[in-house]
Amino acid sequence: MTTGVLLAPNAQAAGYNWSDWSGNCYGWTTWDTNHVTGHTWDHAYDDCRISIIQWNAYETPGAGSSYTYADTYAPNTGASTPTWWHGPTDTGALLEVQVCVQDVTTGAEVQCSRRYD
Repeated sequence: MTTGVLLAPNAQAAGYNWSDWSGNCYGWTTWDTNHVTGHTWDHAYDDCRISIIQWNAYETPGAGSSYTYADTYAPNTGASTPTWWHGPTDTGALLEVQVCVQDVTTGAEVQCSRRYD
């Protein structure tokens, strides 16, 4: 079984929260102007993983990126990622963030949000 982070096509995230299913795991984001948090909810006894990745849009994708995840393993339980900044920084960078959910137990396809920038 493979886990990882997939990057979706770039899109402005103004006013948009994402949600999707991967197997028995539901994933979604809460979003505001410059912050994103990923959440997952387990609907079975599966390992539901919610991940968040952040990178500088002006650098090579994956270079200097930050990544973390959270898991939940029991029905009717949830997990959340830390809340991360997206958008311009005081150093001139443009930080992009993407959130993904996967049912690790079943090996269901990873489902990812658009990029928040």
